[in-house]
Amino acid sequence: MVDIDIDTTALGLIGYPLGHSISPLIHNYALDKLDLNYVYLPFEIEPDQLKEGIQGLRSLKIKGINVTIPYKNDVIPYLDDLDPLAEQIGAVNTINNHEGKLKGYNTDASGFKKMLKEDAGFSIKGKKALIIGAGGASRAVGEVLCQNKIQELHIINRTENKARQLAKKWRENYPAVEIGVKGIAENYYRSIMERMDLIVDTTPVGMAPETDVAPVLAADCFHSNLLVVDLVYNPPETTILRAAKKAGAQTLNGLTMLLYQAVDAFKLWTGKEPEVKDWYQLVLEKKGW
Repeated sequence: MVDIDIDTTALGLIGYPLGHSISPLIHNYALDKLDLNYVYLPFEIEPDQLKEGIQGLRSLKIKGINVTIPYKNDVIPYLDDLDPLAEQIGAVNTINNHEGKLKGYNTDASGFKKMLKEDAGFSIKGKKALIIGAGGASRAVGEVLCQNKIQELHIINRTENKARQLAKKWRENYPAVEIGVKGIAENYYRSIMERMDLIVDTTPVGMAPETDVAPVLAADCFHSNLLVVDLVYNPPETTILRAAKKAGAQTLNGLTMLLYQAVDAFKLWTGKEPEVKDWYQLVLEKKGW
């Protein structure tokens, strides 16, 4: 365990709420294993205090910051610079503080892409996908799918206008992709489910502690030719994944995406690369998953 002293460098996570997060567990484990004089802390910032919270992180010289729900979009106006990919996506999940200048990055995109390839063996090109949600994680997921030549992409979201704004951006940047958008209307998603290859739930529905809520999609609409991904990882099997598995679909939670994106963030802050397999075993042992 690192002895905290005046030279200890602080890293952290901002979001609201943060009780579900395993980021402090994995980052502090890697910092200790690599003998780095750093500490990683959760900073739960309430929605009406985001501006003040970011200024506080700057003032306290927090070196690196992860950003989670619901601030991946909202944090952008308070940053000094954006990495080109984060700017393209329009969402930030990682911040680096260099001499008081905060620069935003998006490592969710690389984490999601690697998860599809390494853990599901899923090839994006020519496939058809449905994204649930239109927040920061959805932006990264959609960007990856469009960049890698998905054929057809649909978005459903509680606030349809928010989804339409996101779809408009993707249509402009990727005119070859057929993009559909709707509010969460059962008759809409039922009409397209049969031809979908991939479903990605980017919402916090089913996340601990509210694990018993009904999935966004009706349980009887899944089929065995689907890969269903829920970016929630706590609990490891959400209600949407249980429904999909019952229908014979391949399922995947967001744990490895979290780990892959965390490696990229860790490298950005420290220049060192932790072992994903060590993190994975740590989480299984500590959480009993």
